[in-house]
Amino acid sequence: MIRVLVADDSAFVRMALRQILERTEQIVVVAELADATALVAATLELAPDVVLLDAVMPGAELATHELGRAALCPVIGIGAGTPEDAKAAIRLLQRGAADLVTRDSVLVALDVATLDRELVAKVEYWAQHGAIRAVGSRPSSLPPPMSANRAEPPRADLVVVGASTGGPRVLLELLRSAGPIGCPMVIAQHMPAYFTAGLAEHLARETGLSVVEGSPGLELTPGLVVVAPGGRDSAIGEARGALVLRVTQPTEVLVHPSVDVLFLSAARHSRRPLAAVLTGMGDDGMAGAHRFAERKLPVLVQEPESCAVDGMPCSVIDAGLATEVLGISRLGKRVAEWAGGIEAKPPGP
Repeated sequence: MIRVLVADDSAFVRMALRQILERTEQIVVVAELADATALVAATLELAPDVVLLDAVMPGAELATHELGRAALCPVIGIGAGTPEDAKAAIRLLQRGAADLVTRDSVLVALDVATLDRELVAKVEYWAQHGAIRAVGSRPSSLPPPMSANRAEPPRADLVVVGASTGGPRVLLELLRSAGPIGCPMVIAQHMPAYFTAGLAEHLARETGLSVVEGSPGLELTPGLVVVAPGGRDSAIGEARGALVLRVTQPTEVLVHPSVDVLFLSAARHSRRPLAAVLTGMGDDGMAGAHRFAERKLPVLVQEPESCAVDGMPCSVIDAGLATEVLGISRLGKRVAEWAGGIEAKPPGP
């Protein structure tokens, strides 16, 4: 039985979540809270497997931080498709939340009396995997395995980045370390629709770089950092001799934007792409890393010790596909070395 604690200051949303979750026989809602200040104490007392938490509820960030610090259980943030909720959801991820769902999908599922597959799938997933931790599971004394992907190509013309759990926090450090680069960068961060615009805005504000949420047909120009839109998949294409972004409807898998879709398309359409695999659960990105290795293209991987969850990096490392395994700051500098740094544009008036 999966035990879920729901914290939301809307009685209607709490009722909707309970009805959706308890349609699945193996899920039970053990408590509903309207106040985030009681969340840590309730979690200690009731020992839920997963907490569903309203991202904009007062006290949500502090409660998430305390739950994450104690590694009590994974927190899934709930937000609506508004700029306020998107910003709050990004802050919740930075505080240690494992995942996000949109309130819109919760309410639609209740209105049409159908099971919300995204919500239930994520609850089941995180109940199985447990709380995320500040470090990965691979001991720091373990030397990295030998890599079959050692080639160092000429200057990159595209950087593609894949991240999942813990990504929003390390992406900021990656971009700060890399600075403005001489080619475009496209980031596939596992995230629902509505939230990636807030992530792009946050990264742009904190780094001073040109960071935007991707859109269909967007031309990928040097120095531009593109966050692939959430809830869908993004691929690299070509138009009029330039690289552009293609946005497609998702396939029947849980996580989007797909890192593999992005990496495979980059290897197909870019002459000298560079890939980076960051923190995350699962193995999304490994199929793309295989294609990069076949072309002798570089795949940089975040060292597992610095990951919130080390599944994605370890899958690439253990397959012998990593060109280099680096701490996130050094990885950012390596991106700049291979992609070529450019002078930052002076701020506008």
